[in-house]
Amino acid sequence: MINNYYLKKLNKKNLKEAFDYDWEDFSIEKILDNNRLKNLGLIYCIIYNYDSVITEYISNADIDYKNIIEARFFNEENEIRVFNDEGKITGTIFKELEVSKSRTDTYFLYPRYGEKNNDKMYANKLVVKKYIDYDDDSQAYIGYVKPSKLIFTGGENNEAN
Repeated sequence: MINNYYLKKLNKKNLKEAFDYDWEDFSIEKILDNNRLKNLGLIYCIIYNYDSVITEYISNADIDYKNIIEARFFNEENEIRVFNDEGKITGTIFKELEVSKSRTDTYFLYPRYGEKNNDKMYANKLVVKKYIDYDDDSQAYIGYVKPSKLIFTGGENNEAN
C-alpha cells in the first residue's frame, strides 16, 4: 500500500520534516498562533470550541487553545489538526504529496450566526478532499478526508493580512 500523503503526529521533528519549519521552543500550544500558522502557508481554520464553532481565515480567528475541542488549520494541500485528548492538546500533520489521488466535494455550511451581517464575509461552503488509498488486494478506499478550502460570501473580503 502506497499512501499519496504524509500523515504524522504533530511534534517538532515531524513539523520540520513536513514544512521545513523549526523553532527552539516548540509546543503545540505555541503553534496555535495566527502568525506561525500563516508562516506554514495555512489559510483557513475550523475550530470546534466548547462554546462555539469558528469557520474563518486563520488571520481573523480568535484561537484559544484552552477552549478547543478540535481544530483544523489548512490550505488546499496541507493541514494541522489539533484536538483535546482528555485535557491534553495533541495533533497531527497532513501534507499532500506531489502525486495525489483524491476526490473533491463541495458542501454547504449551515449558517450559525443568526441573521446575516452584510458587513462581514462568512463561510457558506466547504471544499473537502477525500484521498484514495489501495489495500493489499488493490481495492480502493478513502484513506483520509480533509477540509481543503472555505468559500466566503457576503460583505467585503475581510481577511486580515
